[in-house]
Amino acid sequence: MKIVVLYKEGSGSDFHRLTNPYKKMKLDKGDSVLFISPEVKNVPLEMLKDADFVVYSRICPFEISIIEEWKSVYGFKLVVDFDDYWELYPHHALYKSWEISKAKQAMLHSLAIADVVTVTTELLRDKVYPFNKNVYILPNALEPEPYKEKKFDKINVIYTGGESHYFDLKTISSTIVRMNELPDMRLIIAGYHNQTELSLKFWQKIENMVIKNKNCVFKPRVP
Repeated sequence: MKIVVLYKEGSGSDFHRLTNPYKKMKLDKGDSVLFISPEVKNVPLEMLKDADFVVYSRICPFEISIIEEWKSVYGFKLVVDFDDYWELYPHHALYKSWEISKAKQAMLHSLAIADVVTVTTELLRDKVYPFNKNVYILPNALEPEPYKEKKFDKINVIYTGGESHYFDLKTISSTIVRMNELPDMRLIIAGYHNQTELSLKFWQKIENMVIKNKNCVFKPRVP
């Protein structure tokens, strides 16, 4: 069995739901997993022609028409993972860019051509089901090894989202302030900051929001 994972460099969801789990997958003798990204050179896309399964998250990082044609010709099964819903509210940080790039349409197309769809929750499964009935739940999870046997001086509450989750974080802004009254707790802002103009704008808003918490450590990851 040969599995080809198509992923995007710098994508948190691809890391946690595709590349990291597939790298740690226990394989039988003769089985293999190949990782292909548009950002990584010298890995030809043609290598998926003899694949049994091709996997990607929501929107294919390569030209979807090529994947669709090769799927028909070479007969591999397509698995598409959805970690989130394809509808965004109008004030979402990514709303305008999604409208311009027609991201929703691309995701719905992925649903239509997938042999299997994996999702994070029952709620998302119910949203996917009208488009593709072969849908399964794979809950989100973090790898525990990096945190084992570590001792901390405080209880750490860690935010690992990106700038697009600013409005989600804002819903608990009052709780963030109240954490000042809990000296044994520490808020760590550790999401991904890709330093684009949009990212800078919303990370500044996040910093302004959480700076009121004296027990906050503001340390988003940058490229």
